[in-house]
Amino acid sequence: MNTIRKFLSVLILFFLSVLFCLSQDTGVSEKINNSIKTGDTKALARFFNSSIELVVLEKEDVYSKSQAELVVSNFFKKHKPLGFSVQHNGQSKDSKYTIGTLKTNEGNFRVYYLTKQMKNGNPAIFLLRIEKKDKF
Repeated sequence: MNTIRKFLSVLILFFLSVLFCLSQDTGVSEKINNSIKTGDTKALARFFNSSIELVVLEKEDVYSKSQAELVVSNFFKKHKPLGFSVQHNGQSKDSKYTIGTLKTNEGNFRVYYLTKQMKNGNPAIFLLRIEKKDKF
């Protein structure tokens, strides 16, 4: 009877830790999505990796975190966000991606971002694409 209790205790702790990890990541995704939805570049840039592949309309390059923040800020100044809806989420190995539609005063845009788990346990955005919706 004692071994069954130990087994159940370990099993419960395992599931609780998995749920905790999933809720932590969901919180990060929600923060990223809200940052895009509101055009809050500073909040979004907190999740940028130290170098990030960035595609904003016709600009495509690998930028430092601060350079990427400036490019995205300029985009949001010209295209005031009105809303952001997630169309699809997925993952493979240590990375997760989100595809969504950003509605702005200048039209709709397809947004794709890729996050990877860092060594410190926190996810970081390695790739962010903001492209005109009519391309797809």
